[in-house]
Amino acid sequence: MLEEANEIFNYLPIRTNPAENDYINHLWSAIEAISNGDSSAHAFTMMPFHLLFMLALQYKILRIAKEKNSEYLTCFTISVCQNSEKVSKPQSVYSLTELKERSMVDLLKLIEVDKTIIKKIKNLIDYRNDTLAHAKGGIEPNPVDRIEEYIQALRDLQVSFAVINNIVAERWKKEKEKDQEISEFVELHLAEEYLCPADFKSTKLSKYYSEINE
Repeated sequence: MLEEANEIFNYLPIRTNPAENDYINHLWSAIEAISNGDSSAHAFTMMPFHLLFMLALQYKILRIAKEKNSEYLTCFTISVCQNSEKVSKPQSVYSLTELKERSMVDLLKLIEVDKTIIKKIKNLIDYRNDTLAHAKGGIEPNPVDRIEEYIQALRDLQVSFAVINNIVAERWKKEKEKDQEISEFVELHLAEEYLCPADFKSTKLSKYYSEINE
């Protein structure tokens, strides 16, 4: 189970601030503790794993807010999104928690994510909220299969970030000074771009892949 769950880090930022990194580590430690314990408890791996999944989504929404800022701001005139200063100008991944999870997923439409992928993500959220998040007796019978559904949703979503990744690559090409080491430049910009390992494995960012230390 841990091997399957570990792929989530392919979609979480390579660099985060200490507080965010600490939170991610705590969630992963919870997954490890449950997975290494009695098999009867494995169903509850989905609780911390779902939070890691939502974090991965929130970081991607932050990227959209940065690269498509005007379109992002426009969406807050739509009733499906809460009109909040904290959310319309997010300064942290945690700012987006003011949005309902399903509403946040709708922001993926700003980069033309296929509606079937959006529906898949919403179904995962609904299943967790309707079955596991409340004391109503719900138990995940196949946590490994469910984790695979989460990971596949992220794999599918990643394809839609090709355009944004190319924008970042072009910006880096212009910003990097001629005498500056590529590894130094990339390290300085990783955290501010919320880039995950998967971002470096395709598109124009792939040229920088050998320079990152995951």
